[in-house]
Amino acid sequence: MSEKKAGRKPSIGRGDSRWIPASLLPLVDFLIAVEGVLNPYPTARSKKRKDYSVEELEDLLNWVSAFWLYESETIDRLLHWKSLKVEGEAKDYSLSRITPPIINNDNNPTMSKIITVFNQSGGVGKSTLTMNLGYHLAQHEHRVLLIDMDPQASLTAFMGLEPFELKKTIYESVMASEPLPIHTDIYGVDLAPANINLSGAELELVVADMRDYRLKEALSEAVNQYDYILIDCPPSLGILSYISLVAATHVLIPIQTHYKSLKGTELLLRTIARVKARPNKNLKIAGVIPTMHEARTVQGGMALQSIQASRIGTIFPAVPRSVSFADASQEHLPLALHNPKHPAVALFNEIAGSLEALV
Repeated sequence: MSEKKAGRKPSIGRGDSRWIPASLLPLVDFLIAVEGVLNPYPTARSKKRKDYSVEELEDLLNWVSAFWLYESETIDRLLHWKSLKVEGEAKDYSLSRITPPIINNDNNPTMSKIITVFNQSGGVGKSTLTMNLGYHLAQHEHRVLLIDMDPQASLTAFMGLEPFELKKTIYESVMASEPLPIHTDIYGVDLAPANINLSGAELELVVADMRDYRLKEALSEAVNQYDYILIDCPPSLGILSYISLVAATHVLIPIQTHYKSLKGTELLLRTIARVKARPNKNLKIAGVIPTMHEARTVQGGMALQSIQASRIGTIFPAVPRSVSFADASQEHLPLALHNPKHPAVALFNEIAGSLEALV
């Protein structure tokens, strides 16, 4: 008995050229192979082409689109066709149906400057910079929101919150589309905190729909409520850092004046270039901040010269290594409140003034 008489949906099997052009059958095989490798459910690996209806192919396209992160250009070329004929009626399967809308901050000058503080190396001062620059921007009478995207929750702890006691964090906003859990007026700035739950998002986002844009969507309402949103990234090149770059208008790069930190700069810039190539073409580099600088050492001097000779973007004044940063963090205070006379306070104020000039 034919499938149509049996009341089944039309399949895309090899004998059903009525439902799909023969030229697209290799593409269908490719999609099925991709799903068989990536789908966590074993039953998907046993499915054959004849087991898929045209409607199921649409679901498969949307499912595979979640894996654009590392192979987006290849998959885009393979999936780029205009339409399929289903029972004589044109059905559009073009990429525009599964590509999310992009929020264009350039067309609305009242929207936030979203600055991601990004370096895959740990211990370069990302959380310290985020906290202190946010404080100084607030002192310049700007509305500032800090976002902690690091499961280690250093920024959350520095701001005086206990991560393990939090019932809601940025995790729920990214994974469950819940409103941002904003803690207001902490030294003049607001904070969306994190805790260890965010580490689970790295795995859960692998099979999440439109994962690249999850943080951008979570911030969609906040962009009209704040002048600056600063995002503290985890020390990795993983999906949490990636979606933070996708959500940003600018990226600020702290680089420790140390050989090891300099060696990782190429991978960092390659990741930024990938984001600029597709999901966030308007992403701009706000500048580079040399951090934890030891001017008395030969290595510190050579590293600073290398950073200043680079063409990455604006090179801000070097922030010196100082135990005062650790002391201020222990007291849950910005450096300007802990030690107002510290020379780094003037540096942070200068950098904050430069961020005000970003376009």
